[in-house]
Amino acid sequence: MHWRIKWLALSFFSLPGLIRIYPGLKQRLVRSVFRSPRQIRQEIAHSLAHLQAFQRYAQVPLARARYFEFGAGRDLVNNLCLWCLGLEQQMVVDLNPLLRAELVEHVRRRLVEMAPEPFLRLPRRPLRPTHLREDLRRHYGIHYRAPCDAARTGLPAAGLELIATVNTLEHIPPAELGPILAECRRLLRPGGVMSMIIDYSDHYSHFDRGITPYNFLRYSEAVWRRYNPPLHYQNRLRHADYAELFTAAGFRILEEQAETPPQAERLLARVVLDAAFARRPRSELLPTRGHYVLTRD
Repeated sequence: MHWRIKWLALSFFSLPGLIRIYPGLKQRLVRSVFRSPRQIRQEIAHSLAHLQAFQRYAQVPLARARYFEFGAGRDLVNNLCLWCLGLEQQMVVDLNPLLRAELVEHVRRRLVEMAPEPFLRLPRRPLRPTHLREDLRRHYGIHYRAPCDAARTGLPAAGLELIATVNTLEHIPPAELGPILAECRRLLRPGGVMSMIIDYSDHYSHFDRGITPYNFLRYSEAVWRRYNPPLHYQNRLRHADYAELFTAAGFRILEEQAETPPQAERLLARVVLDAAFARRPRSELLPTRGHYVLTRD
């Protein structure tokens, strides 16, 4: 699919009154909302990256650690994986109640079938659609709250050992990131660990092979605003920008990784950069994925 066709559809469903029906309509019309084994293996890798970071730096056993995640999404794949890896207590929130019982149950069944080697246990208890939140809490220690603003959670200060997100920060406007990070710092106890995995690529390139992961860097802020509907919002911040945001919010960087795809220079050369990005060092534009491990400064 050409990315502009996707943009038109997302722009239409971003209109007031339609944005709420989009997830359900997409689920009925598009089979791809159910994760494939390849996609689930990728999410297992993300969960392992979080877990390994926690084990290196957190000062409390996983079985007793309290975990918080914002931007939960529709199927809680990361949270089920973390439970399988030994995490017992998870508070998971989202700005909108996007959770879908059939998607969560699909992931649960897939994890049981795949039985990946790193898992300590498998999520064998089925989840009832009519009691989804109750079953998640009772069987898997996952407390789901939505709607919930990650900048104003109402949770106790310094009550969490672990905070993480996967591919969430890039969907948040820059002006809103500061308050959310301030809330994370308030929630994290001294010695706690925050693990952030971020996708810096143009998400339209995920399904349009005719464009590169850097395609959106060709547009000015004014033009990109037109192509950036609420259902597909991307802030276009780069890896170095997040380092500045984290330190400004009072976090100390324990580890950082910036992943650059093969032939990144050639792919970037195909894009005539907007002036705001052309002024930046090319090394800052090349990473398409990053991982930060942080603690309170």
